[in-house]
Amino acid sequence: MRAAVLTHYGRPEVLEVREVEKPTPGPKQLLVRVRASSVNPVDCGIRSGALRSFIRLQLPTPLGVDYAGVVEAVGSEVEGFAPGDEVFGFIDIRVCGAYAEYAVIDASSAAKKPSALSWEEAGASPGSGLTAQQALTSVVGVRPGEKVLINGAGGGVGTFAVQIAKALGCHVTAVGSSSKQELLQSLGADEIIDYTKQDPFAGEASYDVIVDCVGNIGVWTARRLLRQGGRCVEVAANPTVMMRALFAKLLPRKPYKTMYVVPRGSDVEALAGW
Repeated sequence: MRAAVLTHYGRPEVLEVREVEKPTPGPKQLLVRVRASSVNPVDCGIRSGALRSFIRLQLPTPLGVDYAGVVEAVGSEVEGFAPGDEVFGFIDIRVCGAYAEYAVIDASSAAKKPSALSWEEAGASPGSGLTAQQALTSVVGVRPGEKVLINGAGGGVGTFAVQIAKALGCHVTAVGSSSKQELLQSLGADEIIDYTKQDPFAGEASYDVIVDCVGNIGVWTARRLLRQGGRCVEVAANPTVMMRALFAKLLPRKPYKTMYVVPRGSDVEALAGW
């Protein structure tokens, strides 16, 4: 089969399209014929080497974590899936493999693709959508009526976060550029701050939850912006954010967290149901 293989760390041209051996699924895995995948910041961080201190892959290997495709074969212990099923999901970042004609997927991380989603939509949704969903529900546990600040609201994770926070009954303040104002209004943001015209973190406003999709708020700014009992989660995948999170753990008040997506099929199903 053909695959876009990461041979060494560097710029996008280090990826090479090669003929590689078709993988074989284990007892709890699916073999999926990939119909669509996408490029997200985690892929770029892995490919460039920026994340190699945290994510070590055995090179050469196909890159890619988002996928949508058709089940070709199932492992001997797999239940709930059969050849021919249309599925989508997120591959563990320590494994990757979606930039290929076929990929081996843990069955526990996959979900049936809704018929309303195109292959391209399904192949581009899991990484950003799961990050936003897990950040808001599993990591900070937003509650109806809370005030939520979403920094980088016009990006992939941010656009999902705005919609999910609104669906959960929150008041959403979205930070984005001038070109994203109309989009953010259409997604339901209650307030929009154009960071090209004002400092979104300089005012007296306070929040119950901050979702930082950019990675430029920092520990001290987050503490100042948060109300008593408030929580901040950074979802930007870079070493600076990781080190900042380690520092935050030393502080007596611990409102600041970072996260990586956990590939769970139940969460992918929930994402499709919003």
